[in-house]
Amino acid sequence: MRFLHAADLHLDSPLRGLSRYEGCPEDDARTATRRAFENLVRLALDEAVDIVLLAGDIFDGDWKDWNTGLFFASQLSRLVRAGIPVVAVSGNHDATSILTRELRWPDAVTYCRADEPSTVRFEALRLAVHGHGYASRWEHEDLSRTYPTPIPGWANVGLLHTSAEGHPAHATYAPCRVADLVAKGYAYWALGHVHEHAVLARDPWVVFPGCLQGRHVGESGPKGCVLVTMEEDRVTNVRFEAVDVLRWATVTIAVDDCASRAAVLDRVAVAATEASHATEGRVLALRVQLKARANRSDLYWGDDEWWVNNLRSTCTEVATGPVWLETVRFHQSAAAPSPPPGLATLVHAAASIEPAALAAALSQTPEWARAQQCLEVVPAPIRQDAFHLDDPSTVARLVQEAEALVDTRCTPRPLETRGEV
Repeated sequence: MRFLHAADLHLDSPLRGLSRYEGCPEDDARTATRRAFENLVRLALDEAVDIVLLAGDIFDGDWKDWNTGLFFASQLSRLVRAGIPVVAVSGNHDATSILTRELRWPDAVTYCRADEPSTVRFEALRLAVHGHGYASRWEHEDLSRTYPTPIPGWANVGLLHTSAEGHPAHATYAPCRVADLVAKGYAYWALGHVHEHAVLARDPWVVFPGCLQGRHVGESGPKGCVLVTMEEDRVTNVRFEAVDVLRWATVTIAVDDCASRAAVLDRVAVAATEASHATEGRVLALRVQLKARANRSDLYWGDDEWWVNNLRSTCTEVATGPVWLETVRFHQSAAAPSPPPGLATLVHAAASIEPAALAAALSQTPEWARAQQCLEVVPAPIRQDAFHLDDPSTVARLVQEAEALVDTRCTPRPLETRGEV
């Protein structure tokens, strides 16, 4: 038996961070989420899978019009006509309380209940799919605790939209412990919500397939679904399959040793070529970051428009397929100035100076104004209790920190300019 496990389709969700300009593949971006789902359906048909499992967030929210639901229904019908049933759960974006429109899905499509766990049985496959949808978006209970015990002798699969044990890029919904999922006794847990493909456990398998289509540069890299093979009640193979149609990537170019703008463009061309090859013919949405550690205003100071357009031209020339320059960002860190010689000498000698003598020496030092500047950037609570020079331990600590304070706190902040595309 084989099945496809997918999640987070977010049908008709717009791709963010893309601006229109001459030659950009706008149509590809507008229809990306639909075409990714079409690719999934085609994969299911080509692989002749036995079932398709969808682990929530099929929709990005309430439909703007009926077309979103009608598109989904038409793709489901292709699966049903081929004898491939579908089992789905709702997630936080398409909870039952969010969707105000309702379509009748084909008979072989089952949405698990949102008020309690439900089990969908496939007698011919001896497969039981256990699922629990979201009644409302704000689901903060561990839904997995209420899932039924596995059916003996059957292949048991848990279908769940959850943040599991947490992810920095995703809000917490239906949290659960991986150890508890493993202990449930199911052969496979088909999860949704986290947009990165991740395997949380292998015995049994606990898997996030990731989203079908990245929607912004934070969702870079291949996106798709998972093809699972089972023998009786045991998983024998889990394989990721990319179905995305537009792929996001970021290239970061160090330009400190570039002698000219042309040298920078050459370096970007190499990185863009590699990124384009990695997409395997898909549309590439590329972010370019130019970084310098020292002052290289001779390269790009205040000339964002020149860079944006020349980078567009460069990327279009070298890419093996359609390319969309998403953003150009410039990062420049100013070189840290050396501390004043007089103050540096004082700091090195301070360990052997009595507190009162240190206070007197500071008050007579020409660099006292510079020291005052240091104090101004120190938070007030620290300033109030950390600079009592009659306390030997305070003096000792100040001696250790003084040079770092001068070097880091008193230097100009790193410069960052952005050229948005």
